[in-house]
Amino acid sequence: MQGNNLSFTERVSGRFLNWLWEHKLPFFSSLIFGLIAHMFVITNKLPNHDDVIYLFGKGATVSSGRWGLELLRQVIPDYSMPWLHGITSLLLLSVSICIIVELFQLKSRLGQLLLSALIISFPSQVGTFCYMYTSSSYAVAFLLCVLTVREAAKNSWRHWLISALLFTLMMSIYQAYLSIAASLMILLLIGELMSCGSENRALPVLKRGLLFVAILVIGFEVYRLTITVSLALFGDSVNQYSSEAKEMAPAFPGSILLAYRFFVFNLTSRYNMIVVSRASRILHFFCLGLAALGIVISQLRAKNLPNSLLMLFCLAMLPLSICCLYMAFYWNTLHTLVLYSYFVLYLLAILAIEQFPKPVLCLSRDLLYTALAVILGINICFANRCYLKLFLEYENAYSLATSLVTQIRSLPGYRPEDKVVLFPAAGDALHFAPEFGTEEEAEHDLMGIQSQLLTGYTEADFISRYIGAEMNVVDFKEATHEITDRDWDRMPVYPAEGSVKRVEDGLVFVKFAARPEENAP
Repeated sequence: MQGNNLSFTERVSGRFLNWLWEHKLPFFSSLIFGLIAHMFVITNKLPNHDDVIYLFGKGATVSSGRWGLELLRQVIPDYSMPWLHGITSLLLLSVSICIIVELFQLKSRLGQLLLSALIISFPSQVGTFCYMYTSSSYAVAFLLCVLTVREAAKNSWRHWLISALLFTLMMSIYQAYLSIAASLMILLLIGELMSCGSENRALPVLKRGLLFVAILVIGFEVYRLTITVSLALFGDSVNQYSSEAKEMAPAFPGSILLAYRFFVFNLTSRYNMIVVSRASRILHFFCLGLAALGIVISQLRAKNLPNSLLMLFCLAMLPLSICCLYMAFYWNTLHTLVLYSYFVLYLLAILAIEQFPKPVLCLSRDLLYTALAVILGINICFANRCYLKLFLEYENAYSLATSLVTQIRSLPGYRPEDKVVLFPAAGDALHFAPEFGTEEEAEHDLMGIQSQLLTGYTEADFISRYIGAEMNVVDFKEATHEITDRDWDRMPVYPAEGSVKRVEDGLVFVKFAARPEENAP
């Protein structure tokens, strides 16, 4: 009788808690390893260049086609708060991972633990925490993405409509997770074809695949329509992200080849930090080799040609789904954050290893899980190394900005309303630590370039928010015409004495580098 007296909220929350308890292993594994990997950034304020600007915001929302971010402002405050956003993100991601484990019916407890830990510590999540101001919002998008796939996998048109709606909402927060939804859907098809044995499942799986495509297409078209509506409602104009999403045309052969090329490139280089070391790269290919062998064994055992042909097609589509954003956006604008879909390769390996014959099944599991455990350790170390780098760069920038403010305020005749020109940028004087890699690698770092903490984009905000000094910092292009040739030529480069100078009434000039030839008179 007591159950009948429970309110709707109590019944729903009770069911959710029971479900969560049934999946306590992946949930707590995600949470614990998430804290091990990300505790440093959660308990410290470690801004990168964008986080300096958006300390009290969520970045471009409607203009980027992310009107869902605008709605989340009503729930998630516009403050870049590491502890709150960090814990919220880990909880949402942990629930999402539980859904993935349930969706793919993973039986191995060690497989569940490793997959959960690998997803939560994946380099893309490290990059997301470097942009702390949107991290919890993106975790909401991740959950919506996983729910999209869960609803699409059910056998009811109502669930399919819900799936398309969830997909639209996910896209409105972060479009990049399109690749995760597509990859998980293809992996569902691959999993079914691996486990069906000799039963001919080619036609039902093909129909299911076409249904998945229809859900994604409908959800995407609705999303494109909402971009136009939201821009009109908020009186905003499009930027690169929303315009490319609205105008995205069917993929041409060239863009498809580009997606395949970058699928391999991201696994064989450190450009986007998907694979963070040589040892990790070897282990990744070892795991993929075991996965390929498991798939081949499953098809040889089944001896079903239609199933095998469809399996080949799905396997060919998996890299395309992982890197589908390369077909819509310029390759050099894609960041580690948007390549989160690579984690499905771990899931593929865990599913495929179960296809080995019993005499070698235990050995193959041991080999795979050992390799995945080492990859996990490498990724956790990489995450903490990234946060250490971010911490040291912030301390470096804070020290420089403090010293700079003191020097400028000490100038004879200085007034708060004076224009301050930092040429070309204060960030040029920051110390680069070679222990974290070469400067060339830093340009492709998932945290951004160190010098960007103090550039024309960030200098004024960094000085006012982190130093607490109101200073009229202006872009050097606005005031360099007021600086005489003598000032340019005779002033030494910072931090030498005389590199900070009040060159005329109302104008302070700080010279961080010699004038480039193209700007010389």
